[in-house]
Amino acid sequence: MMNEPLLTADDIQGNIAPGFGKQYQLFVSLKLHEATAGRWLLKALLPAVTPMSEVYHQVQQRKQYLSEGKTPPDDLHTTWLNLAISAAGLRLFGRTEIEPLDSSFRKGMAALSGTLGDPRQAQINGQPNPGHKDHWLVGGPENEGDLLIIIAADTVDQLEQQENWLHGIIHATEGVEIIHTDKGERLPGDKEHFGFKDGISQPGVRGLVPTEPPEPLTTRYLTAQAKSGPEFGRPGQPLIWPGQFILGYPRQSKTDYRAALPVPTDIPPLARNGSFLVYRRLRQDVAKFLKATEAIADRLQQEPDFSHFDKARVQAAFVGRWPSGAPLVRTPQTDDETLGEDRFANNHFGFSDRVEDSELTNGLQISGTSTGDYWGLRCPRFAHIRQVNPRDLATDQGPAAQTLAHSILRRGIPFGPLYNHAESPDSLKNKTERGLIFISYQASIKEQFEVLHSRWINSESGPEDAGLDMLVGQNHDPHRPAYFRLRTNNVVAKEFEVDDIDWIIPTGGGYFFAPAISALKLLSEA
Repeated sequence: MMNEPLLTADDIQGNIAPGFGKQYQLFVSLKLHEATAGRWLLKALLPAVTPMSEVYHQVQQRKQYLSEGKTPPDDLHTTWLNLAISAAGLRLFGRTEIEPLDSSFRKGMAALSGTLGDPRQAQINGQPNPGHKDHWLVGGPENEGDLLIIIAADTVDQLEQQENWLHGIIHATEGVEIIHTDKGERLPGDKEHFGFKDGISQPGVRGLVPTEPPEPLTTRYLTAQAKSGPEFGRPGQPLIWPGQFILGYPRQSKTDYRAALPVPTDIPPLARNGSFLVYRRLRQDVAKFLKATEAIADRLQQEPDFSHFDKARVQAAFVGRWPSGAPLVRTPQTDDETLGEDRFANNHFGFSDRVEDSELTNGLQISGTSTGDYWGLRCPRFAHIRQVNPRDLATDQGPAAQTLAHSILRRGIPFGPLYNHAESPDSLKNKTERGLIFISYQASIKEQFEVLHSRWINSESGPEDAGLDMLVGQNHDPHRPAYFRLRTNNVVAKEFEVDDIDWIIPTGGGYFFAPAISALKLLSEA
């Protein structure tokens, strides 16, 4: 830990790390029609931009209260704000030096939509094809955003006050146009709209926060580490060098779990302490997901080897976890809510190697020795958590250690009302749009987000040659069915086709850069 770099925590935006994580969030996409207006707006917003240091301090305060069994006081209810700018927005300011760092950022999400698995045909049989970029609410060819504003709050009233304040500033600025606004809200139990606990598996960012004395940004809970493999903050949370997410710091080795690579020499000053941001607006069709997984279960139950796959187990197989968050690797037959709710145990497993018990710094013992699941007999190889995070498995990209170099920091939040299972799918509430605002931070969109999305989630080979990710994968060719492979107990793979898996539909997005606060100040000056 002593050789980890000191982070410039007052300059790095706080949603990058440790992340906002508040109950309510607002996402506003703006078009900047002239540089003067953009500079004026940045100057007006700068005092409200929240650094890593402030977010970290409050997160630690909340942890302290909760560890003592106390409710955090109301004075910890705050609002936070962060900004991100597209390549087109930076060009408006006459700044293009970040573009060579990432060709995908330079091109933009709309231009690369087809490579992400999004539909490539705007229309099918004369009808609009949902998910095609021409139909996006934000980020399509005609409505790409230059500036993304993220506001987080602990209460609805706080968020509304901040929204009114923001609109006042925007409306007072000529040459600025609101393209789209979304409001996100964390659902009960931190679940997403299909009913599964989300956000469990996140990497830990190495680096020290300049407190007195300096302390690690990612809390270290383990009393001892294994002699080989990754180091962990808490069980299942690998520690990754900060340059993999924040520019200007040591990067993660692709061959050694614990080694750092030198800071790249080609990072321009404007990029230091910044991070590339991916924004995806994803609509979830819950009724379609429920109907499809029930039909798949009925089909599997006709197969002697898979007769135990009822609808709940099919859905869990698609995710790789049960609704509680309990991983299939550790409890393949039924959900285990106690395991799912235990944040020190629900991510403590591997797909290949044996995982032993761990002792925590608070004296607790994390039980649950796992023998691994190389063939995917417990957690199928097409499961979402296995496709995007193969953990200790070698993949098409290289050795298992390389998976850490493709990690991203996820900062998403659901939007829309909960689906009411007691009502008809056609009821007014159930027909209301719902989904996920996906936000991720990384040092390279091309080598991190797009590897996960294009080469693993939406590739039929994926990291383990298992078919598409059946939860979030897309089949952009409407004439070719998707498929997944299940293995019997004698490790024979059997393939199953599914005609339609579009229960998650992209409706907007964009590629952005979240500059350091000092860089935002520089951009705001003439």
